Amino acid sequence: MILNRISITNITSFKGEHVLSFEHTPQRSISVISGNNGAGKTSLLQAMKINLYGQFLFNNNKKKYLEYVDGFIRSGEAFASIEMEFRQRTLAGNEDFTVRRSWQRDNGKIKETLLILKDNEKYQDVTPKFYQEFIFSIVPLGMMELFFFDGEKINNLGESLRSGEISNAVKKLIGLSAVSGLEEAIGRYQHDSLKNKKDYQAILKAQQALKEEKAEYHKEGELLHLRFAELNEAIKRDRKKLGNSEVTFYETGGNLASSHGALQARKTQLEKQLEEDCVKIKELSQSYLPLCVLSDELEELADQLVSEREDAATRIVQEFAKERAALVEKALSEEGVPERVRQFALKALEVTEEPTSKPIHNISATQTDEILSAIGKAQDVIRPQALDVFASINNAQKELAAIDSAIEKVPDEAALAHTLSEMRKLNLKLSTQEAQLEEVVQRKRRVEGDISAIDNKLLQLAKQLEKRSSESKSEELVKRFPRVLARIKEDLFERRLQSLQRLTLHNIRRLFRKDQLIHDVKISNDFSVELLGSAGSCIDLKRLSAGEQQMLATAIQWALASVASGNIPTIIDTPLARLDSYHRRSLVQNYYPAIEQLILLSTDEEIDSELLADLSPKVSKVYALQHDKTNGCTEIVRVETEKGAQRSLGTSYEIYTNQTSEADNE
Repeated sequence: MILNRISITNITSFKGEHVLSFEHTPQRSISVISGNNGAGKTSLLQAMKINLYGQFLFNNNKKKYLEYVDGFIRSGEAFASIEMEFRQRTLAGNEDFTVRRSWQRDNGKIKETLLILKDNEKYQDVTPKFYQEFIFSIVPLGMMELFFFDGEKINNLGESLRSGEISNAVKKLIGLSAVSGLEEAIGRYQHDSLKNKKDYQAILKAQQALKEEKAEYHKEGELLHLRFAELNEAIKRDRKKLGNSEVTFYETGGNLASSHGALQARKTQLEKQLEEDCVKIKELSQSYLPLCVLSDELEELADQLVSEREDAATRIVQEFAKERAALVEKALSEEGVPERVRQFALKALEVTEEPTSKPIHNISATQTDEILSAIGKAQDVIRPQALDVFASINNAQKELAAIDSAIEKVPDEAALAHTLSEMRKLNLKLSTQEAQLEEVVQRKRRVEGDISAIDNKLLQLAKQLEKRSSESKSEELVKRFPRVLARIKEDLFERRLQSLQRLTLHNIRRLFRKDQLIHDVKISNDFSVELLGSAGSCIDLKRLSAGEQQMLATAIQWALASVASGNIPTIIDTPLARLDSYHRRSLVQNYYPAIEQLILLSTDEEIDSELLADLSPKVSKVYALQHDKTNGCTEIVRVETEKGAQRSLGTSYEIYTNQTSEADNE
């Protein structure tokens, strides 16, 4: 992990937001935060720990943690936050992370919010378990004390290495973390594989269940097919029987039997109609119907009567004309009218038409009209009515004759009973069979649908099995890894332990003033540190001075940092206190430049001018903590880089504002 930036808001003496950038180059890997005692250096170190580990710093005791946070938040402020940006080397390459922890204080209660960004993308569902795995994979809690430490309190590192938590952390630190990570990855892969196997077995089981279910459906389908064929054949057979029965039925007059009732009803209807027609005939007979029999004679009589009536009229006209002619002739004669004129006038009164026949009936005109009216009614009214009635009688009689003939042919019911019974049975049987056939057809369709659905499910399962099959090949290879990794881990641990011993001895010789005091270092598997003198005798660590114990702890930490498989920034609070000038120079000249990222939290009196000259070329960022006792606030001021180290660690500062300095840096 390379720390790029930290931002704190309303923490202890820091009011408002303060941002410190730690971006650096390999040549300038040291950042310096300088301030007097009580200015807030330790608070900054603690802020980094709090932000990373939260309540894990308090053995996961949330109550103690929140009580601590309550005092850590600046007095009188309701909101506080700490944010760290860092770059982490992972199997995927370098990735940028941001961990932001904020608190809201309300009525004595503190609500904490934790946010993690990866490449500026927010992680979702940051649970405590997830966060523990996430942050401990970067810097295990046990390793924190090895790299975020107080220079005055590191003296007992040699003894504390044997403690369980630090020991495990050191094992991870000296290179076993990669192997352990691989073991964990393989374990997770095997766990996932086992889970996949379970899934695989579950898929196989589901597949087998579906195949068995499909087989049952096929079996049912075959039975339904046979049933369909049987019913079809039975229906054909029974329909043929029914056809034969129907032929027999018709041949034996069954059709007549079936219409016997209708025939009887029609016969009754016709008989009633005949009776009504007879009544009509009788009524017609009582009027002019008999005359209708003499139709031609009636026409002849009518013609004769008409002719006689016309002749009678002619005679009357002739008699009238003769009477008038006599009167005219007399009058003309008396007047002496010439004969020629008199004849001309009499000629005009002549009626030349003669009667056509001699009168036979000698009846009056009224009587003639009455007779002609009777003849007309008989011919025009009674005759058509009579013809209609006679036609109706004739048709009814013909139909009755046909019905009587059909009724005579109706067979005996006993002769048809067997055939009718058989036909009824066959019809009932066919109806039942056709209903059964329809049910079979519907069931067949449902079975076909179920089989189709199972086929789709089997296809999906086959795809899943194909995917699992390719994964199983990798699982076979992974089975061999744990034994190989165990040997690698054992061998790696032994070699790293030897390197740790060698580097620790090397560092001791570079840092100690009494370089001949310690001739060898032995570090056991439980990280017990044993120093050996010139004759191979064991050196009692308690006999070392406080400064020498700090140098020993620094030599071990330096060795651990050298063999560490991952990058971890070293942050030292009060780095040079209680050290003599030789040991201070040893640290500045040998140890500090060798650390990949070093953040020093120092007072302005820890490094003298000679040390400043050695330290300055390696410094990339310098911050000065300026505490205002009146307001109880500390300001973080960026100091010019080139001369900043000297000035910040000295007694005077060339101060720039944060904004100006950040802009210059960019």
